Parts: sequence; structure tokens; C-alpha cells
Amino acid sequence: MTRIWDPLRDAVERLAAACDIESVAPPRRRPATGSTPVLIVDDGSGEQWKYAAHPLKKGVPVFCDKPLAMTPSWRRRRRRWRGSTKTKFMSASSLRFVPDIVKLRGELAQIGPVYLASAACGNELVY
Repeated sequence: MTRIWDPLRDAVERLAAACDIESVAPPRRRPATGSTPVLIVDDGSGEQWKYAAHPLKKGVPVFCDKPLAMTPSWRRRRRRWRGSTKTKFMSASSLRFVPDIVKLRGELAQIGPVYLASAACGNELVY
């Protein structure tokens, strides 16, 4: 990741410093130009999908962390809106790509049935 944007300037500057991200976009300007994909993370509101409209309309591929919608009717509206742009789009839990979880998935045969799985993350940048 080379550039980051968030409406909360203090939060985005702390994240950029912690993750060694080179550039912080100004609060009033959403960085969605060129062909570099956009990553939209869960902001705790359940409405992070609203940040996808700008890059998708510019033809920029988007990964939007889940949840994509909080209700079935929101999901149906988002699907119609997303399909109208014809731009690559993916929404899933970003945890599915964590190396430890990917490794664990390959070990399920040895572990046996899984009835409940929970993941926790925490530091000063997460809530």
C-alpha cells in the first residue's frame, strides 16, 4: 500500500506511520485515480461500502471489507449499483487472507469438526 485516505486525519496519519505507508491523501480528496486497486477496510459503521462508489465510477478495482451491507435490502441495492460500473469488485473478510488462518484451513482434517471459530485483533489502531 502506497497511499491512504480517511476522513479522520489523526487516525489516518497514525495508521500511515504504523504501517509505513508513504502518502496520506488530504481529507477532502479521495484517492481513486489510475489503476491501483483501492482497499476499503471495516470502519465499524457497517457502511464502508459508501466509499466504494467513487473509485468504482472511476474504473478503479475495489476490495471492500465486510460487511458489504447490514440488511438484505441494502445488499440488493449495492449489488445493482456495483454491477452498473462494470469495474472489478470484491467484498470479504480480510481475515481470510491472514497467513495463520490460511494455514489453519489446511489443517482442518487433523483438527476435526469446527463448531465455532472466533478471531480477535487489538491495538491502539483498532477501536
